[in-house]
Amino acid sequence: MGSAEQKPRKPWEQRAGEPGGAYLLFVRYRDLGEKRTVTRLAEQVDYGTSQLDRLKQHFAWAFRCDQWDAHVARVRQRAADQRVRRSARLEAEAVDALMMTAAIAARRALKSFRSAKDKDGKPVVLGVSTTQQLVQAAVTLSRLTRGEATERSETVAKDARKRLSERIEEMAQAFQSATKAREKDDEGVDDGR
Repeated sequence: MGSAEQKPRKPWEQRAGEPGGAYLLFVRYRDLGEKRTVTRLAEQVDYGTSQLDRLKQHFAWAFRCDQWDAHVARVRQRAADQRVRRSARLEAEAVDALMMTAAIAARRALKSFRSAKDKDGKPVVLGVSTTQQLVQAAVTLSRLTRGEATERSETVAKDARKRLSERIEEMAQAFQSATKAREKDDEGVDDGR
């Protein structure tokens, strides 16, 4: 394959015409990181600073290190981006699971509530406050499903899920209390009270 067809080398790779020993010195220099200096490299290898300075100039170590540092920063940024995407995906899956759980709990509660009777045998009617809470929970669930903010302050989704979970728990407890009260009333009716 001719040289015109060869893949261009990255600046931090060994250059054409660069001896292996000079390249290894460059790699040692490059890998010193933010604190890289010719003096520091000279302390680690059997070369003087003037020899290393000449190699540094001749083989453009400063430029190549800048390119290397930029490459490492891009790699780290891509890894960070992947972690953020993964975290967002896991968070979305958790929200979906929470919403499915909430929907199941709401269906069960509604089914129980539909059959609830007061002490006179009449269907239980929700109060205004309870109805408002149920409507607000439904609106919040709907907005979360669409990925919209649930409040003007653009609260973090985690806080919204926590509040939603608390509301669902409160509703479940309220339905349990109503069910227990109904059962207690039913027992009183059975006992002839």
